[in-house]
Amino acid sequence: MDITFLGHACFSFQIAHKNLLLDPYIRSNPLAKHINITDIKTDCILLTHGHYDHVEDVVPIYEKNNAPVIVSNFEVTAWYKKKGYTHVHPMSCGGTFKLEDIRVKMFPAAHSSSMPDGSCGGNAASFLLSAEGKNIYLAGDTGLHQDMQLVGDMYTVDIAILPIGGNFTMDIDDALIATKFLGAKKTIAMHYDTFDLIAIDKDYVQKKIQQSQQKYLFMDIGATITV
Repeated sequence: MDITFLGHACFSFQIAHKNLLLDPYIRSNPLAKHINITDIKTDCILLTHGHYDHVEDVVPIYEKNNAPVIVSNFEVTAWYKKKGYTHVHPMSCGGTFKLEDIRVKMFPAAHSSSMPDGSCGGNAASFLLSAEGKNIYLAGDTGLHQDMQLVGDMYTVDIAILPIGGNFTMDIDDALIATKFLGAKKTIAMHYDTFDLIAIDKDYVQKKIQQSQQKYLFMDIGATITV
């Protein structure tokens, strides 16, 4: 499995001959100007919630890739379906979406959700992506919550992708607790430094990570790792 960081909270997952895309927000991200969305290939677009900085590029990517399935909660998928983007899969917490041998299970997130026009975006969610014997926890935007411990009890989490920017989500202090709850072998940091309100103190963050002795990875935008 190849994981590519496309900035903010957007990741691409290449699994065998399938590609999944998470929360595409690229064109308006000042840190991702070198990423060309026309180069992005995907079979499935996963959306944790409806906020603009997680769905901005859904439509052009959907159209460029001949209608990949949009997977999200009922309200988000209904919003896209009403606009004519009908290849959607609605689900809710506890549900599982399958794409051949790839499983995506939805879990709760502690966050709000609304669509770019202000309409209801349902409940924000997290995903557990399971494929090729690996489990990747995709937190989306969330604060720390006890359900993360339940995920860790139910599954062996190989990688957790967690926000650390604070203000709208967890900061590094809470993210380190979340990593323990999940029992994650390694954590990829996301949702930081894109805006002033989620800028991090890098020295403080690195100090806390070193003290925790946890494995945190800060990926460059456009970089890929293999799991």
